[in-house]
Amino acid sequence: MSTPVNLEPKSLTQNARQLIDRILAVALPLLVLSFLTWSQLGQSLVYKLDDQVFKWAEITHSSDIVVITLDELSIAELGGWPISRSHYAQLLHRLAHPEHRPRVVGMDILFLDARPEDAEMSLAMQQLPVVLATRQTDPTETAKIAGAAPEHLWQRPTASLSGAAALGHIHLRFHSDGVVRGMQPWLDGMPHMAVAMALVGQQRIRRPPPAQTEVLTRRMNPDGGFPSLSLSQALDPNFSLAMMRDKWVLVGATASSLGDMHVTPQTGLTGMPIPGVYLLAGDLNNVLNDKWVNAAPRLHVFALSAGMLMVLILLTCAWRSGVMLRLHAVCIGLVMALMSLSLAEFNWWLGAIPFCLALPFGWLYLVSRKLEHALSFMKLQLRLLSQTSFKLGATQNPPRSPPQQDKPSMWRDPIDQVSSQLLSRTTELNDHLRLLDAIVLQMPDALAVFDGQGHLVTANPSMTRWLLWHKQISDDEISSMTLADVRQALGFDPMQPISPASLIHITSPKSTLYCLCTESSLLGPAALPLHMLRIHDITPLRQQEEQRQKTLAFLSHDMRTPVAAIAAVAERLARQPVEARQIIRSASDIVAYTERLMAMMDGFIDYSQATLAELNKDVHLLSNLLDDALAQVKDLAEQQNTRFVLEETDYPLAIECDAHLVVRALVNTLVNALHHGQTGGQIWVNTSRVERQTQGFAVVQIRNTVGEEPRDPMVRGFGLGLEFVRMVMARHGGTMQASWWDDLEDPRASTQGCATLLLELPNVQLDPEIEG
Repeated sequence: MSTPVNLEPKSLTQNARQLIDRILAVALPLLVLSFLTWSQLGQSLVYKLDDQVFKWAEITHSSDIVVITLDELSIAELGGWPISRSHYAQLLHRLAHPEHRPRVVGMDILFLDARPEDAEMSLAMQQLPVVLATRQTDPTETAKIAGAAPEHLWQRPTASLSGAAALGHIHLRFHSDGVVRGMQPWLDGMPHMAVAMALVGQQRIRRPPPAQTEVLTRRMNPDGGFPSLSLSQALDPNFSLAMMRDKWVLVGATASSLGDMHVTPQTGLTGMPIPGVYLLAGDLNNVLNDKWVNAAPRLHVFALSAGMLMVLILLTCAWRSGVMLRLHAVCIGLVMALMSLSLAEFNWWLGAIPFCLALPFGWLYLVSRKLEHALSFMKLQLRLLSQTSFKLGATQNPPRSPPQQDKPSMWRDPIDQVSSQLLSRTTELNDHLRLLDAIVLQMPDALAVFDGQGHLVTANPSMTRWLLWHKQISDDEISSMTLADVRQALGFDPMQPISPASLIHITSPKSTLYCLCTESSLLGPAALPLHMLRIHDITPLRQQEEQRQKTLAFLSHDMRTPVAAIAAVAERLARQPVEARQIIRSASDIVAYTERLMAMMDGFIDYSQATLAELNKDVHLLSNLLDDALAQVKDLAEQQNTRFVLEETDYPLAIECDAHLVVRALVNTLVNALHHGQTGGQIWVNTSRVERQTQGFAVVQIRNTVGEEPRDPMVRGFGLGLEFVRMVMARHGGTMQASWWDDLEDPRASTQGCATLLLELPNVQLDPEIEG
């Protein structure tokens, strides 16, 4: 018997392990979400993915924005850096011409120190709406310079420059990866230069951004830029500035030597940083077209994402992995679609990419744990199968050596290794089970197997027929029967096992069955407990035993009668003198009684020969055997005034048999028919041929007119010799059938009844020489 293997670890129960798995499945995606949301490395990864989404929502460059650049050539032609402010004054004078006048001019240049040319420039600024740049100093630098507490100080244009329409800060908002992705519309009450230019130009801002809040901006593709010209070109009197009319003009440095170059999400497309004046132009484009993007607060997004993660992971624990994989994919798709829609239509950025990245971690953890449990279960089943033997003829499971397992390989999946071993072992067991199943199906006894819970596992056709006959149920209901149902149907306690070799009898309107019931327990595959129920039909044995007792009682009575008669005659002769005539009559009686007793003894000898003697078979014509039998009973028939009517086939019938035994059986049948039939009647004997499946049989039919129906079915018109006849037929592969009709509509039968005997023996092909 195999040793049970404990499936559970000793330190943790199954429920505790499941609880830990669920906690870790929720904690792992939350940790990933926290890492992506709050850590610098995680934010850098998320920013890269955000940039890919923002590329789908790019906007085109506006032709209403013109950039005048301070490139390397202009700086060289105008005397180097810093450029004299008289050149800026000259530019403003040219732009103030009615044919060139723009809406607003933004100077992306810091004028922090006073210069002699400031008066000229101030006069020029009074002719146009000009916005000058300002910025905040770093608090730590302020503390070092002023020796005071750290605070933000504005670096405003020098006081000698007057006449500016407004000031606007040019601070850039760098993310943790050093990339510029947004702008601050107001900083400590100071508007961004793009906002200030829109206000000065009396541009209606449909959705003013909230103060002190960063907004994301849609960057333009650098391949197609804003209209631009260099400062040296703009100062050339021969160059027309008509393109500036009613435009938004920005003046700023593009020379790389000045260091005003910055990285944006679009930098990767060209490989070159973008000058700050073009970033400012992009911000102005977003402001004028109301395309800035408000980002949802990071804490709010984190809290909502964490809640959704916990709900989905807990659902994953309860539902099947395949269903949850599709659900997670649908959720991620819906979130991405919602982010894109909100960005394109409503200028809102939900920032749910950390949620989309963290969600698969919980599902992957649960799937990996389920795979690990499945692998452990497969290994356990392999061990159990290796300990189970189904060798035929074995009374118990012999010990088995451990299976030859493949050596672990880093190049082969362990699930594949265990699966191949399990497949090999189950294939071997299936071969044994198929062999056992074939044996069970061929068993004549009714056999059924139930599992440990009493549910039906399998049943052979004999058990199925028995259940259909006894329970009067349909084929579909058999599969739902339990061991308790069968016990109760047999008349036993449904909750107690059936005692060994329990005898039951089942009575139906047509017959009575006697059966022996046996219930046993055994171990099935993987040491699973099984129950086997066997029903052995002993009705033929019971009937034979009853018939044997009746036959012995009858023979005992018949033998006692002649012996008692002989004793009575002898006693009469011994007590009183008798005449010679009386002696002769008594002697005749003794002889008759002795002959009767010898005939009974011959019957027993014939029965023994039919049972034990070796057969001496040869091919004989059935007509010849019948002629021999009729010749032996001819005188007896004449004494009883009974006539035999023989009707044979037109073609010869041959059988392979022991001629002596078959003729003796025919004689026995005919003699019994004479003894138990009506005196002065007729006995019909006819031959025929029938087909039984693939075998032909020669048939001898004997009909005998009788009186009332005998009580003993074995002597209805034929007597006790039928048992001898039955044995002879059986040893030759044939059969004997006796029947009784009390209302036979056969003109050859009497109105009182007719006993019919059918003898069937295998018919053989007749040798042509014998037939001729």
